[in-house]
Amino acid sequence: MKWISLAPSYDCPQGHGIAYQTCLYNMCQSLKMPFIVLFPKKNQLPSLTIPFRNYFSSHFKLFDFIRLFIQQKEPSLYFIESFKIVDLSFLLLALLFLKRQDRFLLLFRYGLRSLCWEKWISLFLIKGLSRYNQVHFLTDSELIAAEYEKEGGVKLQVVPIPHTHVRKQKAMRKSDKLICYWPGEPRPSKGLSEIKQLTERMDRERFELVAVRSSELKNAHLIKDYLTREEYLFYLERSDLVLLPYDPLVYQKGTSGIFVEAVCLGKMPLVKEGSWLAYELRKYELDELIVEWQDPDFFTKLEELYASENVRKKLSWMSSEYNHFHTQASFNDSFHKFLEMVLGKRCEPETLLPLVPEEEEP
Repeated sequence: MKWISLAPSYDCPQGHGIAYQTCLYNMCQSLKMPFIVLFPKKNQLPSLTIPFRNYFSSHFKLFDFIRLFIQQKEPSLYFIESFKIVDLSFLLLALLFLKRQDRFLLLFRYGLRSLCWEKWISLFLIKGLSRYNQVHFLTDSELIAAEYEKEGGVKLQVVPIPHTHVRKQKAMRKSDKLICYWPGEPRPSKGLSEIKQLTERMDRERFELVAVRSSELKNAHLIKDYLTREEYLFYLERSDLVLLPYDPLVYQKGTSGIFVEAVCLGKMPLVKEGSWLAYELRKYELDELIVEWQDPDFFTKLEELYASENVRKKLSWMSSEYNHFHTQASFNDSFHKFLEMVLGKRCEPETLLPLVPEEEEP
């Protein structure tokens, strides 16, 4: 079978999209499984080391899906992990053209929407998709899996977050200040208002805040908006604390790759109550890192947290557990087992047995 990753929304290098596709490619290589990822025709992606094709148009995704399913002759396993509600509706129609020997995997990164109409539309589409025997569901969040099973009766397989292999920098120069990194796009859902308030009362003699230029933050060290993976990891490694005041309405159940990478590096993440990030910290009794962002003594408490041996000990425990589970090897193993279930065939680390036994030559 051939693995075909669908990435109709990946038009720029920002985020973890390319890193995730690279991990999928590595997993397929472990099975000697042909792999390709399909991107939009118009994109700003850099040169890549994984097999890809610029395929999706901006306005005719439904026809792009249908054409792909019809034209693909060899048995194929399709995979998508970044999509909108409208994409699900297109897929529900396009899957009528999916061949019997093919399989389709969807990985859900977000829980059901808070708005009632969005929630019920999502459930309607997901239940429609689940009627296809060739369709299977995954997620990287235990909370999302529990919600979808409870609300929609749909079972989701939980897989690790694989893009956590970070090579620590050697002889990293340490500043006299505590370096606080607010990574990613400066969106309201990622805590833009909270970060703006912090910069207004931050003592620049004691703290340095790092954020992207488009945030237009005052009293901050601003870096370019589009970072390469290496540049992003440089700033993450350089930081002392990682600020992640993510909106609980958006990130109540959805995971954060930045959070996982920060923990794997042993960096101290600060999060907001009610988010998936807070749920994860509580597993390791790290309630201290679920902070009140409007606290007038925020920065004084920040210094106390950073100096706390008890917090560091628990964070080290969490980092060790994460570095064991959220790895490429663990990711490969999870998918090998999942593919065995999906295909009804045994998957070996060296090869993938065909879906339909080949006829013996006379």
